[in-house]
Order: sequence, then C-alpha cells, then structure tokens
Amino acid sequence: MKSSLNSSAWTVAIDTGNTFIDVCMFQEGSGHIFSVKAPYCPHSPSRSVMEALAGLCRKAGVSSDYLSYAVHGNTLALNALTRNTGCKTALLVTRGFRDVIYLGKGGITQTDPLVSVTVKPLAERRLVFEVSERMLSGGQVQLPLDENELRYKLIPLLEKNRVDSVAVCFLHSCDNPLHEDRVKEIIKKMLPSVPVTVSSDIMPFPGDYAKGLTAVANAAVSPLAGKYIEKTVKSLSGWSSKNTPLWVMQSDGSVITSRQAVDESVRTVLSSPAGGITACALLSKHTGRPNIMTFEMGGAHSCFSIIHQNGPKVQHGGSVAGYPLGISMIDAHTTASGGGSIAFIDDQGHLKVGTESTGATPGPACYARGGKLPTCTDANLILGRLGPGAFLPGGIQLDLESARQAVNRHIAVPLEISLESASQAIIKAANSIMIMAARRMIAKNGCDPREFTLASFGGCGPLHAAEIALELGIPHVLAPIYPGLHSALGMLFTDLRRDYQHKFSCPLTETLPDVLDSKYQGLEEKARAEFGEQGLSENIKITRSADIRYKGQSHVINLQVPSGKLLPADLSLLKRAFDVTCKNECGLSPDQSEVEIVTLRLMAMAGIKGRADLIYAKKAGNEASISGPRQNRTVVFGESKISTPVYDRKDLTPNTVLKGPAVVEQDDSTTLICPRMTASVDNYGNIIIDVGVK
Repeated sequence: MKSSLNSSAWTVAIDTGNTFIDVCMFQEGSGHIFSVKAPYCPHSPSRSVMEALAGLCRKAGVSSDYLSYAVHGNTLALNALTRNTGCKTALLVTRGFRDVIYLGKGGITQTDPLVSVTVKPLAERRLVFEVSERMLSGGQVQLPLDENELRYKLIPLLEKNRVDSVAVCFLHSCDNPLHEDRVKEIIKKMLPSVPVTVSSDIMPFPGDYAKGLTAVANAAVSPLAGKYIEKTVKSLSGWSSKNTPLWVMQSDGSVITSRQAVDESVRTVLSSPAGGITACALLSKHTGRPNIMTFEMGGAHSCFSIIHQNGPKVQHGGSVAGYPLGISMIDAHTTASGGGSIAFIDDQGHLKVGTESTGATPGPACYARGGKLPTCTDANLILGRLGPGAFLPGGIQLDLESARQAVNRHIAVPLEISLESASQAIIKAANSIMIMAARRMIAKNGCDPREFTLASFGGCGPLHAAEIALELGIPHVLAPIYPGLHSALGMLFTDLRRDYQHKFSCPLTETLPDVLDSKYQGLEEKARAEFGEQGLSENIKITRSADIRYKGQSHVINLQVPSGKLLPADLSLLKRAFDVTCKNECGLSPDQSEVEIVTLRLMAMAGIKGRADLIYAKKAGNEASISGPRQNRTVVFGESKISTPVYDRKDLTPNTVLKGPAVVEQDDSTTLICPRMTASVDNYGNIIIDVGVK
C-alpha cells in the first residue's frame, strides 16, 4: 500500500449503466483521482459494483478503510420505465376511482412518437382494485376503511394474481394518510415479501392522477432498483471495516440516503443522467459557455437537457418515458436509443430502432458473447467508426464478422440493400429518435440552437454528436476529457445536496411569520441532523423556498424565502414577487384572487470546494503538438469510403486542430469528426467540434 495515498479520506462515485459500471475515486487534500470502467452483470449488479470498486482500490493502492462516503447513480429505474419492464404491480384505489390513472388526460391514449410503441400503463387495469373507504378534503373520514374486505377479499386476489408489488392511492390521502398507512400495515403482515408503496409517502400533495402514476411507477421499479441498492449497501458495509455511508443521487441532482432510495426508487429514475448534467453545469462555468444542451448516449438510452446561464432547470414534476411523475427532477428528455438498442424490421417492413436493448448480456452481436441481433454499436463498427478488434473494458474485443452477420441477416437481406447502406440506415434511425427529443427540449424552452453548444457524453455520445448537432443547427460540439466517465465524475464533484419539504396550505395574507419560521426551523434541524450523522455538519448552506399559487389553481411557482427571522414585510415582498413572476411566466396580471402557500421547501447543501477545479482546470499552455495518427482506417460517410486518420486522445494537447474526417479514440469513448468539420482542443482538454453551422 502507498502510505501517501492512505493518509486521508477518499470519496467514491459509482455510476451503474446498462452495459458498464463506472467508478471514480478522489482523495481529499491531494487531488489524486483514479477511475475504472468495468462490465455490468445484470444477474448480479451489486457484485459487479463491488468487484469494480475492489479493483479500483487495488489500482490506487488504497485500503477500503479510507473510504469516507460513496455517491451512487444507476439506470435500473430508468431502463424499467423506458422499456416498460417493471415488476407486476397492483394498484388499490378508493371505490369509484378505478380509472384514476387512465383518465387523467381525458381518456386519450398516450403514445410516445420517439419510440415505436404506445406507452403502456404500468399497472394493468385487471390489477386495479377498489377499496371501500373515503377521506374528505381536509382529512375528515367520511367512510372508514373496510379492513375485512381488505383481508378476506382483496389480499387473496393479490396472492392469486401473484403480484410482485402493490401501490396504494386513496382520495385526499395527502390530507390524512390514515387509511393508506393502515392498508400498508395489513398487507405487510399478510404478504411480508410484497413491497407496498403508498402515495402519501412518495407524493404528499394534491393531484390524484400524478399521485397514482408516481406511486405505481415506484411500485414497479422499487423491487428491481431498491433490491440492488440494498444489496450494494450490505456488500459495502461488509467489505470495509468502517461503515461507509452510501448516498444515492436522485433525479434533481440532490442526494438521498440509501434507505430512502430503496423505498422510493422512482426518485432515482434520472440519477445517472443527473450526474452527467451536473458535470456539464460545472463545465459551463469553467469554459465560459453559459448555454449548453447536454446529450448523453449510453448502452440503452439517450438523454437531453438544457443548461441556461450555467445551470440546469429543476422542476417539481415532469415526464419520463411518457409517464408523468410527481417528483423533483432536472428538466430532461429521455429516449430508448442507445448503443445496445436493437434494430429490426416491423410488420409493415419499416426499420425501427429503440424498443429493446441487448443489455450487457449478451450485448451487441460484435461482443461475440451470444448476441445475434443487430444494434447501433454493430452498425458503427461496420461503418468503421469503431475499430475492428478493439478492446472494450472487461476484455471485450469487437468482432467485425459477428456484426456483419447480424446486420446482414436481419436488416440488409430483408430490405434488399447493401451491408453499408443497412448500417447507415440504423444510425440514421437512431439519430432521428434523438433529434426529435432534442427538438422537443429546444421548443419547450424557447431556445435558439445557434446560441448553444452540444455537450456529449456517455460511451456512445461523442460518436453521434456531430451529426446530431449539424441537424439541429447547433454550431459546436463539446466532448469532455472523459466522456464515458462523465456522469460518475459529476457525482464525485457535485455538492452534497438534500431537499426537504413540508405541506403548508394557508392563504398568504393569513400566514403568520412566526409560524412559518417554526416550520422552516424544523426542516433545518432535520437537515443538520442527517448531515451530522455522516460527519458533514460543518459548512452546511441552507436555502428556503415556497410553492405559491392562486387559490383554486394547480400551477405553482417556487420562490425563495429569506433566511433568518421572518417579518410581515417579507411576506408582502413575497406576494409582490409572486405577482411579477406569474405575469412574466404565465402572462397573468395580478387580480383579486387569493394567493396561498401550498408547500414549504428547504435545500441543505454541504459544499465540496475545489474538487471540480482539479479536473476541469486549464491545462499547461504548451504549443500544440501531435504525434500524428496511430493508424488510418476506412470509414463510410454517405456514399463515400474515406481513409480516415485515427488519433489517440492522450496525444492531443491544448490548441491542437484536427480536420475532418477524423476519429479520436480513448479507453472510455470514441469521438467522430465528420468530413468538412474541424475540431480543436481547448485549454481544458475538451474537444470542440465546429460542425459548420453558420
């Protein structure tokens, strides 16, 4: 062991994807950083994580006893929603409200044009059961819960249908969760192996449609993602002599405890993309590019988000894979288009990509591990964008002949086209899905793409980014130093942030400052206690805010609330700020409608100073020097086969300029520079591609 490396604590970030696991370690004080990319094993993901972590500790010469804490993100919940592979879930609702999750949009069937299938309900209608109970608005019991009906009629039905998980969503449970809590208690006693999600825990706010969908989504993904996190925590505690705490990144870029992540796994649905988006926000500040569109492409999905003026947009409620969820999340758009997405010919003879993925096992056909179906990775290999015979993490060697056989059999022969044309068609089909998602984000946020940079990350992102940026009219692509490890680095360098909330329904004019103060103080005490348990009680930054709306409306506006003791004048300023914001955002002029506070929110953040500066710092200002390409290989662009130089990323120094076509390879990703494009390396080591948009 290296004593110098063991002299202070290390922080670990773990990003579990659909194909690979990325692990990064950072030493406090010295700034040493080590990383590893290892294959993901779907049959035992927690074991894969521990093997990768143990290998990284050996690589760094560090004892596991020096790990201070770990931050973790994964795509298990996202993949389950994107591909509708969640557990068999039943839903219990108030009698008379069986269709609450189906009629939320006026009975209109939800279809996502970015994939080839209709968005299916996460709970089949035959598994939605009505319960005799009724709670009134305000929390008064109108009809007591019929426990005999639950015990002797409904629970036997759950057993008969062999459900894996149960969601409970009763009317007005946010005002009084008595009945939901009692149902959970009874089911846990009679069916101890079946996890139960109650809507008042996952979303304790009005809105039965969103509450129901969020509860069902959590019930569908928690047995998968939650079980994995639970096993990882157990393995981590047994591996190290000290109890290394595991924080889990949730969809808004903040962190939650591993216990909460087990019970409320739906909060982690965007945890992996959130890490990469957070890292892009740091890049935005360091590189002087305030407007960035983030683009992640991994093995099973892709994701777009907008960073405007150095920060991502966080919203309380959003949609993932067509499912509206009532959780706090970064405003992002995901699609089922990744490197392992399977290409196929549908019943109408059309080429489709993105409804299924090969995953890590067996993987794309070119992995030569039993996969026989064509994927985007196979198409990129055939076109020369990836190098034949190249090794991926875990000793996976790309087999060109296996890729050719898969694409030829399933795509080229049925469509009666050449192998190269079939491969290009696969790439175009995948790109078109991602371009549609990006255009949604641009239109939704009212952005001018000419003012943005496309920051690409993930193992496949830089391989597709230049073509996507050109189609979108975005002038530049940014490929960070380690694109394939970008999400893990974002988790490693981000501040540890936790969000707390308290339902507080009261007209603003009747709100007493002292009462508001006491509620916020309670949240602050809880925050400091939780951070203190992890040894992070010092330098905690507290920010207060409140959700405010016109009475009778569902749309809320979140506004910051002053810290310290509140005065009546502070509430008057809050009302004025609400009127101005409402007019600017919604076009509504202040009227005589009553304004009410509906939710108090508190953000607690333990600052991690200086970490990002170590990896996103400017590189030594040497003159550009390049040793030349390590090889040339034929790459197919349109109708042309061009001998293209292939560079090693490690050989590219700041101010280096490359003319397309060119390929830049590194251990964790590959960057493609198309013909008539130019690329340069900035002072931070990022590759900047000028795609030719004027």
